Amino acid sequence: MTMNRNEIIKVEIEDFTKDGEGIGHADGYTLFVKDAVIGDVVLARITGPKKGYAYARVEEIISPSQDRIEGRCPEARRCGGCRLQEYRYEKQLEFKRRLVENALRRIGGFEIVDAAGDRPGDRAADAAGEVPGDRTADKPVKYTGRVGIQPVIGMETPWRYRNKAQYPVASVRTEEGSVRTEAGFYAGRTHSLIPVRDCVLTGQANQRILSEILIFMACPDQGRLRDRGDYGLPRDQRGPVAKGVKARGSVGADSRCKEHLHQCQQKQGQCDTW
Repeated sequence: MTMNRNEIIKVEIEDFTKDGEGIGHADGYTLFVKDAVIGDVVLARITGPKKGYAYARVEEIISPSQDRIEGRCPEARRCGGCRLQEYRYEKQLEFKRRLVENALRRIGGFEIVDAAGDRPGDRAADAAGEVPGDRTADKPVKYTGRVGIQPVIGMETPWRYRNKAQYPVASVRTEEGSVRTEAGFYAGRTHSLIPVRDCVLTGQANQRILSEILIFMACPDQGRLRDRGDYGLPRDQRGPVAKGVKARGSVGADSRCKEHLHQCQQKQGQCDTW
């Protein structure tokens, strides 16, 4: 059977790839399904048919996994940074442990043993370390040693733990037809900007800093932007601004922008840029 683009396939998700895509099997094909978690039964739309396997995305969840939860960020599916946000955190830790186990076994050549020193049975989770076209799993393994892996130590609260983030900046057209400066993250495997003002993985101070930067950039008198000592506008108004960009202009323009920022801070939600 040949799978075609946009074909809808019913599939049960059995495991994850190393990148967090769901793995399922149907009609002799291995499917890599975006936004699916282990235990889901879904209708998947084929997006990239290949020889023997295909990429797909969730069209409809027929039966959700018992480990599926509601994501905290509304952009989790569109943004390329939180592929497992809808999977129970304890299960995420187990998955990450399996990634380490597979790397040590398949790349390092170690035999994985449990706490008692016995070799555990073969795991269906071996697929978590497999990528399309990788045939190393078919080769006999010569073990170079034995190693045990302890459970992953997780966080009490897996949110707001990052103190740094790099936000691409772009000019985005609004529903009203106007253009405004936005920042956020790229959709998975694209350079399409998903506006995100508050990432739930970063500290709340980041939201305030990002808002003030966007206010400053939206000021009509902002002057020029300096990147690494060269004066000029962002390299591509439709795409990302280079990291480390600093706003700097003439004394008059700079003071007017500061006044614009101060007024927006006073108005907060009433400001068009806020």
